[in-house]
Amino acid sequence: MQNNGFSVGYKSCEERAPSGDTLYSDFSLENVTSQTRSMTCNVPGGVWANCLDVVCQRDPANPSQALCQCVKVASDEFITFGGNCDLSTCATVIWSAASPDLISGSGSQYISQMQAANRQVTLPANCPTPKAT
Repeated sequence: MQNNGFSVGYKSCEERAPSGDTLYSDFSLENVTSQTRSMTCNVPGGVWANCLDVVCQRDPANPSQALCQCVKVASDEFITFGGNCDLSTCATVIWSAASPDLISGSGSQYISQMQAANRQVTLPANCPTPKAT
């Protein structure tokens, strides 16, 4: 379950260190592939899950996974790497996501932190813009 590599969170690495079966979620591009896309949802009354820095417990049924206590967030705009570019899921699925300022754009917190660590940043490509009908 634990990957070695760069990740970010609001808490220090010491505060996010695993302890027994308790873990803390952070943000990493470790599992991103060339097939991963970044989907921007813009849904009035949208809801998404903020899993950054939340407490997780190792899943006793599958120790390679964890069960996390994500925080439900209501906001019209959010970005997720889930959904396979199906924008209809923005209103029907509560995706693990982030606010746009966290991971996208030149001023994003993720990019600035990775650059401070002298690390290359390659975010997933954005989903194609739907054609107007």
